[in-house]
Amino acid sequence: MAMPQQFDTDILYNGRTKAVFKTDHQELVSISFKELGVSGNAEACLKLNELFFNILNDNNIPTHFLDNNEKNSFLATTLSIIPVTIAVRNFASGSICSRQNIQKGTWFPYPYVEYFYGDEILSEKELMLNKILNFDEIMLLNEVSKLVCKLIYDYLIAKNLKLVDVKVKFGKNKWGNYFVAGDFSPNKMRVWKVSEQNELNAIDLLALIEENNKSLKIL
Repeated sequence: MAMPQQFDTDILYNGRTKAVFKTDHQELVSISFKELGVSGNAEACLKLNELFFNILNDNNIPTHFLDNNEKNSFLATTLSIIPVTIAVRNFASGSICSRQNIQKGTWFPYPYVEYFYGDEILSEKELMLNKILNFDEIMLLNEVSKLVCKLIYDYLIAKNLKLVDVKVKFGKNKWGNYFVAGDFSPNKMRVWKVSEQNELNAIDLLALIEENNKSLKIL
């Protein structure tokens, strides 16, 4: 089967870090990372994204990721994206420190979950009152998001890296089935070395993972 072709003129979504294009197969889209320099190197983001999605797929979590496509892009199942981003936090960093007056690096004994509707943070009650998500959807997406966070955390901690937080997106296919969507790159997660509190960019994170993998092969 020939690789589906991306239609560069048919943009379904154009964001700061990536764009989504139609392909010549209506059940598939092509998602392309934008070149953001060292902080968001497109090639490194693509490799990291493939790595983390494969971890989820190997653990039987339904995702929209299928395979890397052309340069800096990957193929994904066409979905209707749920307009809520679920942030799962293992350690405090970023805006939560000022919002809740807690120190950067504070460890959460249980993953701390927040629901972003655009730039607004909503409670589970508000999501239901505004008919954005129902109770069953909230419970499902909450549980899967925390599992996603745990799987990526476990992978990274074995390499002396720690997942600080991750943002998880979801979508539904035409039959109403839920899939993890979006992307998994430093654009959507913070990763530190275990002994530091400096956010790793895509190039440095990929290099550390590849260096660790080479060391394991030698052993």
